[in-house]
Amino acid sequence: GAVWIIKWGGVAYLAWIGLRLMMTRGGAAEPGAARDARTGILFRQGFLTSSANPYAVVFFGALFPQFILPEQPVALQFTILIITFMSLSFACLFAYAVMAAETKNRSAHIRLPGVMSKLFGGAFVGSGVFLASATQK
Repeated sequence: GAVWIIKWGGVAYLAWIGLRLMMTRGGAAEPGAARDARTGILFRQGFLTSSANPYAVVFFGALFPQFILPEQPVALQFTILIITFMSLSFACLFAYAVMAAETKNRSAHIRLPGVMSKLFGGAFVGSGVFLASATQK
């Protein structure tokens, strides 16, 4: 039922992302204004994707209650938990961004057009194939 729909929706999404990456041409960097507009679009897309994630609700619903003391002010406890979680999340995401920027800088010397797009596109398609072949036990 629902698990099957989610699984095959994920397979289709991974394949779609992979094929889009594989079909992009490598080329010069975008001008500043185009890059800034693209960054805003990517931020909105990422925010909407994260906000619609049902796993986040389940995760926080299972994690936070373990640390809440009912006899203490709940709002203050939630505030502390949220600030702690967001700080750790920011640190991890910042580290990913630094590593991605470093990878981009190191791969700038690759002269073959689109080789990185094809490599990562193939990885996404491969992930979709792996997901499609996975069975639930």
